[in-house]
Amino acid sequence: QVTRLARLRALPPALLLMTGADPRQTILRMAAGDGRLRIAAEVLRRLGQERARLAAAQTDHQHLLAALQENEAAQQARRQELDRALAEARSRRQRLVAEAAAARKRAAALARQARTLEDLLRRIRERMQRKPAGAETDLAFEPPPGTPAFVAAKGRLVPPVLGRLVERFGTAGSAGHSRGLTCATEGRTVVVAPWDGRVVYAAPFRSLGIVVIIAHGDGYFSLLARLGETVVAEGQWVLAGEPVGRMPAGDGPDAAPRLYFELRHGDRAIDPLAWLAGIRHGRS
Repeated sequence: QVTRLARLRALPPALLLMTGADPRQTILRMAAGDGRLRIAAEVLRRLGQERARLAAAQTDHQHLLAALQENEAAQQARRQELDRALAEARSRRQRLVAEAAAARKRAAALARQARTLEDLLRRIRERMQRKPAGAETDLAFEPPPGTPAFVAAKGRLVPPVLGRLVERFGTAGSAGHSRGLTCATEGRTVVVAPWDGRVVYAAPFRSLGIVVIIAHGDGYFSLLARLGETVVAEGQWVLAGEPVGRMPAGDGPDAAPRLYFELRHGDRAIDPLAWLAGIRHGRS
């Protein structure tokens, strides 16, 4: 019996299967087993592919989630930045409104105290002296870097309006000799700064309508009178040719608005014609 078992171990497995009572049944069972193995192998292959797809999808989801979180953090930071900017803008607006109200109050006080343009300018020059910290205003002339000296403006001043020169410097009139130029303009004509400078007065003054006075440094000032409106404020820096206001509308062709323009050095009025660019008697 031991010898028979030893011989059986030496036979191939396939031959042992076929030694059963019905070899056909044995072959059918082997074929069925091979099919199940192939199906199982295909299922495992597809499961592997699905597992890889799910792993890639999870990785993509993690990347998308990280990007969304980063974007949300950036948006939150931007919202905070905009909130800060809005708060600063509101604070700046409140400060500018308060400063404008204070400037109007000071201008009204000056207009009540001064009797003439000369008196008004004298008081403004006194206020332009440096004041200690805590003073209501500081109009000391501190031009931005690179601003040319006013002496370089001779022959280059921008005419403040487009119009017709009707009165020259020194012309005799009912109020004495003119200390400036008078130009007839069309209604609503834009008035511009003749040179770079700081606005030291922009308000109504007695019968001269709105007056704008610009300090140009080295004791030079330009005075623009009889404006209908102004778009600048005290303390504002303006450039040559920059609008400072408009003339009134006028009452018709026979009553054209007239701009009065003075140029002063300290207490002395000087003839603007020698300083203006492209101006001739009878037109400007």
